[in-house]
Amino acid sequence: KSLIWLRSIKEGNKMENLIEKLNLLWASKILNYDYDMLLNNITFLLETLDNGQIHRYELKFKKVSMVYFVNNVGDTRFNIFEPDEDDYLEFTSISILEDVKFDIESERDEWLKQYQGKANVCIEIWSKVLLIEADSIELNNENCSLSK
Repeated sequence: KSLIWLRSIKEGNKMENLIEKLNLLWASKILNYDYDMLLNNITFLLETLDNGQIHRYELKFKKVSMVYFVNNVGDTRFNIFEPDEDDYLEFTSISILEDVKFDIESERDEWLKQYQGKANVCIEIWSKVLLIEADSIELNNENCSLSK
């Protein structure tokens, strides 16, 4: 079993409590996910199996201002496979980040340079990575701010 190392970007019991709860989500099964661009929310419905008991969690990222997804590392990101019937997505790990800035560089499409962001959450899904900039995280209706 691997461990998830989370680094708090804020001091306080609420963030520490959230990190403890997020640690319970490692290697959970993703039952459903939704990216609502109109409301700027990303929601995951997750399931864990702990000592024979099934636990379900709703993890919501609120006021999402940036999303960056990469299928895999390096050129293997181009290897896209059809899933088997019994395949599923694993919520492998989650980390709270600091100082991960995104600037778009383009010589041909200069107008893209005006778009930027700072990821404050990293989610690994098998060998994929999802970086998110969100104002807050809500886990089973308990909200915690990520804003500085």
